[in-house]
Amino acid sequence: MRLLKCSFLNQYSYSISSTSVNRFLKRFASTDPRNKAPFVRDKVHVNVCCLGQSGHGKTTLSSAISLIQSKSNCAIYKSVDDIDKSPEEKSKGQSIIPCKLEFTTKSKHVVLSDLPGSQDYIKNTIFGASGSDIGIVVINCNEGPTEQTRNHLIIARQQGVKQLIGFINQFDEKTDHESLEICELATREMITEEGFNSNSVKFISGSTIAALNNQPNGIESIESLVSTLESLTNPERNLNCPGLFYIDKIYSPQGRGTGVTGTINQGKLAKGQIVDCIGFNRHIKTKINYIECFNKVLEEAVDGDSVEIVLQGVKRDDIIRGMTICPSGEFNQQNNIQVQLQLLKSQSTHQKVEALITTNLVNLHFQTGDLLGQVILSKDKDYLLPGSSDLVEIKLLRSCILLEGQSLIFRDGDQIIGFGEITKLLDPLTTVEQQKLIKGRSRKEKEQFKLLVDKIQSQLNPTI
Repeated sequence: MRLLKCSFLNQYSYSISSTSVNRFLKRFASTDPRNKAPFVRDKVHVNVCCLGQSGHGKTTLSSAISLIQSKSNCAIYKSVDDIDKSPEEKSKGQSIIPCKLEFTTKSKHVVLSDLPGSQDYIKNTIFGASGSDIGIVVINCNEGPTEQTRNHLIIARQQGVKQLIGFINQFDEKTDHESLEICELATREMITEEGFNSNSVKFISGSTIAALNNQPNGIESIESLVSTLESLTNPERNLNCPGLFYIDKIYSPQGRGTGVTGTINQGKLAKGQIVDCIGFNRHIKTKINYIECFNKVLEEAVDGDSVEIVLQGVKRDDIIRGMTICPSGEFNQQNNIQVQLQLLKSQSTHQKVEALITTNLVNLHFQTGDLLGQVILSKDKDYLLPGSSDLVEIKLLRSCILLEGQSLIFRDGDQIIGFGEITKLLDPLTTVEQQKLIKGRSRKEKEQFKLLVDKIQSQLNPTI
């Protein structure tokens, strides 16, 4: 093994092996954008997510699509173990972290998100669905749609999904055709209930396991799914407005600054552009070093693109999921909003949804971010029952980039309790008012709130 002598500042000398040097150069080169191919925008980009109950076959479907498309050089095959690759996912045998795969059809460049199905990871499901255009609803033929399927449809609708495809899994020659018809009918009914046009949804029946085993009936079902995806209307893009990008994941590429992933929400962002990275009461001025899409370099990312952006001079700990990247000076953080809130009916979930009491704190999700906010119901209302709606004011404990017309999801623990839309951006809270919210109720306010809760419970008993 040949040794090389390296000196720094003519003060210190070190002997290192040529093997170590080559290993370092190879690792460095793998992260250097100058060594990567450019992204060719010759197809329409669409974002797709797999929805449905845990165990119904979302991950095996994602793997099967990559396998079938890889045979025509339209994808890189990813096995189930490649998708669910974390030790916790392997030990539990289920998806926990959303995983993105890339493939192409005749006219579309597709980024497919495999979402967690378990109720325990509903927060990850909400983040993973952000920016999706199309949803593939996966249903086990023998079990039919579940309340978790319903929750995923609510998430998809609130995150902007416009079109759906139904995939009935574990269907083969031995399956009763009557069961297939009942499963499709029940799913269509649920899709309609959650605000989608079920008449426009095409259903495909097949077996993802058969496809992974290269059995003809399994392969045909995946090819039919891809063909259906190809036939759907291309999503509309909003390019004539300032660029806006909500951060999903944060990482540190070797020697290249801090990188973030997510989907361009509107407009355009370009390499070399001076931008603001803002949200959660933080405001950082920085520069876009480079942009990538699945290891291919872009000079410019546009609305709908699922990309990685590397920022200059920003520390990883400075960034929080849900912060935004936008042109400098274009957007202001909001901490006081008016929302048209709709609570879910109690029968929509297995767990009971309790009444929402005015001035209570709730978790609300927007795009890839989540916040705590104090809900102020309209005048003369002390509480809101499941299934009811109200025009409410929400005072946020932290400020973020929020827009009129933006959809929100409300969560209590691992349960979705409602959804809403921002109807107005209200006058911002002062620093003192926001700090008071963070500090919480005073002793006197706690006593008053307890009296209010007792009063409501006596009125509604045994409702809550």
